[in-house]
Amino acid sequence: MAKGLYASLSCQLPDKPEIIEAGDIAELVYYRAVLRCREYLTNGVIDRRVLARWFAGIRGKPAAHLDALVSVGLLEPHPQGWSIPLRVWSEWNPTAEEVQEARHLERERKREYRDRKKAERSGT
Repeated sequence: MAKGLYASLSCQLPDKPEIIEAGDIAELVYYRAVLRCREYLTNGVIDRRVLARWFAGIRGKPAAHLDALVSVGLLEPHPQGWSIPLRVWSEWNPTAEEVQEARHLERERKREYRDRKKAERSGT
């Protein structure tokens, strides 16, 4: 089984007044946005061009729910659409740059291991 990415959310999020004020569907949209932003390494940016795909099956207009999240301060307007404020995103989830660096270090670690094993087999 392939190892997947995981997103972090505060367990207190459902009780935040902002989430309650935004409404139950907006709350679902927020969770889905966090998961998708983590999966696609967007640093919390929600591109308006992906709304139909990211929020498929959620009733109502995703843009209206995202705007509701902006109105309560959980999201910010962004030139591409909306965003989770970077200070909030990076508190709970690694940035795309941190993920890329970790992946690079893991590749290097594995390469060094393979090289060491190869050298041991060849007797050098």
